Amino acid sequence: MLNLTRKTDYALVAMAHLHRIGPEHSASAREIAEAYGLPRALLMNILKQLCQGGLVQSARGAAGGYRLVADAEVITLLDVVITIEGTVKAVDCALSAEGGPGCGREHVCPITSAMRRLHTQICELLRRTTLADIVNDRDPIGLASGGNGSGCGPFSRGVAGRLDDEPLSHDAPANGELRGQPN
Repeated sequence: MLNLTRKTDYALVAMAHLHRIGPEHSASAREIAEAYGLPRALLMNILKQLCQGGLVQSARGAAGGYRLVADAEVITLLDVVITIEGTVKAVDCALSAEGGPGCGREHVCPITSAMRRLHTQICELLRRTTLADIVNDRDPIGLASGGNGSGCGPFSRGVAGRLDDEPLSHDAPANGELRGQPN
């Protein structure tokens, strides 16, 4: 399933910093790393990837550093994820639909179509979400969950309002019967 790495997180933090200081200024990897407590060596590699991906530019010298290539309203989360992660992969079968390797069971799997649709929706969300949306805490498609960052974590609400880490059988009758079946 889709899992954005710490590298993508750090890339977004760095790009948000560059956006906030404005296009007329640049920032060094050291400055960004110190401002947010990020490992400098890793951040330097991430910034190099962002430069290679055409999202950030670098300049050497006393006034050198990094700056965004485009406005934050144009840079999408999909741009950043592909630059850092290489691809978006919600499920293996979604890649097979795009000519990549799949799980090998797509032709018999009962959920392939639904999972490919989910993959497409995730990609569309990443495509519609800009760096400016993230920096300004905007919800580009109206899915806000109240701003607490929940929704898919281990404590989000799942089946029938239960916490995802609670067993499904917690609502079994005290007499030992399960859904009308006597013991």
